Amino acid sequence: MIPWFRDFYKVMQESGLDLRWTAIGVVDADIASARSVIEWGAELQNTVDYVIVHNHFRMVWLRPGTILSWSRMSRPFERYFSPVEIRMDARRPDLQRMMRTMNVTLGDVGDRRTNVPN
Repeated sequence: MIPWFRDFYKVMQESGLDLRWTAIGVVDADIASARSVIEWGAELQNTVDYVIVHNHFRMVWLRPGTILSWSRMSRPFERYFSPVEIRMDARRPDLQRMMRTMNVTLGDVGDRRTNVPN
């Protein structure tokens, strides 16, 4: 995705159109989601505005007071990029958990390429 964006961004900059891009990163308790957003930030830098969506669901397996991945890792990202941050409650935390456990995407579930129930 990053090489495509760089090429497309260059073409659009050369077009003279006054465009601004927005990258939307979804983070949850999984450290991989925070890492993904931070890696995008390292690549895209200030070529985009950032919106961070906190995908919340009740996590009974966490001890009270546990600091989630994004909270621990996001300080430099927040200082440098000043993202807009919003909270979105998970609609199907059971599905999210199963997808993560089985390492499948929502597209896989929608296209019925997996046995995760939808």
